[in-house]
Amino acid sequence: MTLIVDASIAAKWFFEEEGSARALQLREEPDLTAPDFILLEVHHAMWKRMARLETEKVAVQRVQSALRIAISRLAPSEALAEAAGKISLGQNLAIYDCLYLALAAETEGRLVTADQRQFSAARRLRLAAELF
Repeated sequence: MTLIVDASIAAKWFFEEEGSARALQLREEPDLTAPDFILLEVHHAMWKRMARLETEKVAVQRVQSALRIAISRLAPSEALAEAAGKISLGQNLAIYDCLYLALAAETEGRLVTADQRQFSAARRLRLAAELF
């Protein structure tokens, strides 16, 4: 089954925090998929940590290439935008979180997230999901 990883999981690959060890195990899965928006979302999380002096510029610069290596398929967000917009309005959830839900619905994959609201929306939509 295709695993859809969201930014809350991918960020754990770069920083030691609760669930990092388990998230790193997921990184070894052969069929990880995410919307291409994950590149921007994880970069932003890294940039915020750099601003708090928790990481260095070089680590932020490397994050996109590291994600491209770890995630075997980056789905175009543009193709998911309409479905994500409908989910966003129906679930009262930010559209960028709904990109992952739309991808899970499209691929019949399993969403893996550390985001409780996103996980709850996935369950309401009857999507396969796992909460870290």
